[in-house]
Amino acid sequence: MNEGNRSGKGDLPSGPGRANAASLAALALATRLVDADARYPALSAGEFWGLLAACPDPSILVGLAADEVEALIGGSLDGTRVVALLERGSSVGLMLQRLEQSGIEVLATFDGPYSARLRDELGSGAPPILHVVGEAALLSSELSLIVMQGDENSANNGDSRAEWGAAAEIEGSRAAESGTTLISLARSNIDRSVVSSALDAGGRAVVITAGTLSAATSDPEW
Repeated sequence: MNEGNRSGKGDLPSGPGRANAASLAALALATRLVDADARYPALSAGEFWGLLAACPDPSILVGLAADEVEALIGGSLDGTRVVALLERGSSVGLMLQRLEQSGIEVLATFDGPYSARLRDELGSGAPPILHVVGEAALLSSELSLIVMQGDENSANNGDSRAEWGAAAEIEGSRAAESGTTLISLARSNIDRSVVSSALDAGGRAVVITAGTLSAATSDPEW
């Protein structure tokens, strides 16, 4: 009876369109969008990748006792903390439903659209989870960072600002014509102009936002 009750706590419900048990376990371990016991915070990127190095499929940890977890992951993390995080299964399922109904796709490292380049280039600093609006497959395409020489803030008259705007439109159009997928933080008006110009010309862009995706998607420019 105790064994059955313990296992039941760790069951992870499948989220909308999600059948990958490893992906669900990864979300439970690393998401900060679901409340967690203050004693057992979600895993940091470094902790997450460290766990995967010892246990490549975190779904096999679901339903295990703390000492069993520690035996599998080599004691690199507190087993009680891992168990507590994995027991957030129901809350993770509700989070997925809420976000995906609002148009936000949630990708764990086990999901196909997750960019392998992020892991290769950032190593243990790569985010375990990505939140995406739009075509997630673009994350795996060849990306070109927007680089504009100079500083738009140094433009001290209307003509200079107009020149910056024209240059941004040209760069965006060129990117669209060449089939390049732009990547931008869209922090400056120039970056936003380049992205908008590329999109208007039928091009593609990946915009990384420092704020919430809900706020970004409500911006009429995007």
